[in-house]
Amino acid sequence: MDLKRLKYFCAIVEQGQISRAAKVLNIAQPPLSKRLKELEEELDVELIRRGGGQWEITDAGHRLYRRAHAILSEVDGLTDELRSDAGDHLVANIGISSTCASFLHKPMRRLRKEHPGTRIRVVVGSTCSLEALLRTKAIDVAIMQSPEESAGILRVPLKLSRIVAAIPNALINPKWNDEVSLADISKHPLLLLRRASGHGSYEKIMDIARRRNLHLDVFMECDCVWTIRESLVELGNVIAVLPETEVVDNRPPNGGFFPINEPDLFFEPSLFWQEGRPPTDVTKLLIDYMVEEANSTPEIQPIFGAPSPREISHPAA
Repeated sequence: MDLKRLKYFCAIVEQGQISRAAKVLNIAQPPLSKRLKELEEELDVELIRRGGGQWEITDAGHRLYRRAHAILSEVDGLTDELRSDAGDHLVANIGISSTCASFLHKPMRRLRKEHPGTRIRVVVGSTCSLEALLRTKAIDVAIMQSPEESAGILRVPLKLSRIVAAIPNALINPKWNDEVSLADISKHPLLLLRRASGHGSYEKIMDIARRRNLHLDVFMECDCVWTIRESLVELGNVIAVLPETEVVDNRPPNGGFFPINEPDLFFEPSLFWQEGRPPTDVTKLLIDYMVEEANSTPEIQPIFGAPSPREISHPAA
């Protein structure tokens, strides 16, 4: 039995439709439909009942999915073990969003110090792309905001991050206190984070603005923190709205940052991995380090002072 066909079949079941699975697997839909048909012919059984608007996994399909998922997980684990035994220490594949990059720095340094010789591979991407990489087992764990579809993915939350406005001195109003409102910054061009798809901070901000009849002058939308930070420097008199954790060590030149006084606006970085695919030993270590670091990190002190950020408990990884 072809392992690739099993992988494709599991993706179809997990995504709930062939077209969505094809997108996640980054292949065209017709070849994927053909692989499914070939698998059904090989097993001489109908796995997914389809046609006439109907799409239903059969009992045989459910049984195959459970067994195939276990087989693929075993193969992935064996591959990692053999690589480690052969001296190939690339045993952890980590995906990270630019909105959560700061959570990886200290844990990586600790991993290198306490376990010399290990190697990790870091893939930077949007939440959408990282979700796809998790489901196709291209990465072991992702550090990101909550994905659009969370079925089959396990989550460990890290510390909540407030949303702040990075503001050049020329735009700072001396009447402002320790924080600003959306109304305060609405009069200036804004650089906002926005996902390629799904609901995120951009949609939350726009919803609040609509409810308060505010017109926001959005100059740029982007899914990358680093691009927005660079644009803030290059453009000058604009305001960037970013997660506090990714700004505190990168304050704007000739400016500062203010927490935005909106209780519903915050980033919720978390660790995610696929259910039924336990992380490798090195990945587990990195997860433990990140959770410990998030719990022990002192409250960030913004340039202009601000209330303490909201916190949440962190279950053990």
